[in-house]
Amino acid sequence: MGLRGDGFQPLIVCLKDAGEVAPPAGSGIEVIALGYQNGRNPEVVRALAHVLSSRGADVAFCSNYNSTVWGRLAAILAGVPVIVTAEHSMARSRRLSGAVNLIVNRLMSHRTAAVVACADAQVPVLVSEGNRTGAIRVIHNGVDLEMYDGARSDARRSLGVPVDSLVVGIVASLGKVKDHAMFLQAAACTLARVPEAYFVIVGDGLLRGSLEESARCLGISRRVMFAGVREDLPRVLTAFDVACLTSRSEAFPMAVLEYMAAGLPVVATDVGGVGEAVVAGLTGELVQQGDADAFSAALVRLLESPGLRRSLGDAGRRRHAELFSEARMVNAFKRLLRELAEGRL
Repeated sequence: MGLRGDGFQPLIVCLKDAGEVAPPAGSGIEVIALGYQNGRNPEVVRALAHVLSSRGADVAFCSNYNSTVWGRLAAILAGVPVIVTAEHSMARSRRLSGAVNLIVNRLMSHRTAAVVACADAQVPVLVSEGNRTGAIRVIHNGVDLEMYDGARSDARRSLGVPVDSLVVGIVASLGKVKDHAMFLQAAACTLARVPEAYFVIVGDGLLRGSLEESARCLGISRRVMFAGVREDLPRVLTAFDVACLTSRSEAFPMAVLEYMAAGLPVVATDVGGVGEAVVAGLTGELVQQGDADAFSAALVRLLESPGLRRSLGDAGRRRHAELFSEARMVNAFKRLLRELAEGRL
């Protein structure tokens, strides 16, 4: 949405269906869904090349694995002058063997004008995967600060949490890499010190059943709320006193930026680019991945000190406004695309 106008005319092409990326009606942004349910069908290349060629695309911007492979091939066939890829993960090798991934990137690197990383921590990973060092640009993710404001009591009632309680929350899909098992272990340790606390898990996934069973086995199920997927996340975050991330791997997680925008102190594992957003002792606490005891100790310090929660949360919101706003991110992409287009067109 942010790229529309100002000399840009975006066209969104989806290999499958539009899904969540579809802009709202009346936005003026066209979306073409190619309808290939198998995103690795080579026929996608022909169909995508036809769209790019017929529309006279000046820049092909490819994001996520299938798009960076098939999208770049299609852009080369269509003669698109500028090809840009965006990487949002530290775990590409799980989807494709490291050797094949290395070959793909090396073969296409000479036609890839820029590889956009969302964190400095990604750069050595991208280089090891065959991307040219000189092509890598870092543009941190950003979210709209103005969305994050609301009435706490209303949000807590919607979650079934007492209005006057202490609430620790996490927003993440219920998958192995997010390590909710550690979150529950830390919750059990914390409740021994702060028994009035509640723990809210926002998100869903294949591990929900096993995590609910873990909460029962730990004897904390009455203090742990599984809220599922919420469409009103800015409102939900107003219910939290402390926000958490327990991931084993991250690039530059949007959840942390959303926490900061909501003025929440953050306790997170120090993985990937998390430390580029969260400043330990200033906007939150960073803990070694897998250390539930240290995570719990950080939570207890914050839950026992309203003043500390407030000061860290306020500092996090200021840091977000300065460095991680949606407008800053959009403007950085505009500058990059203009620079590349002026040099190639």
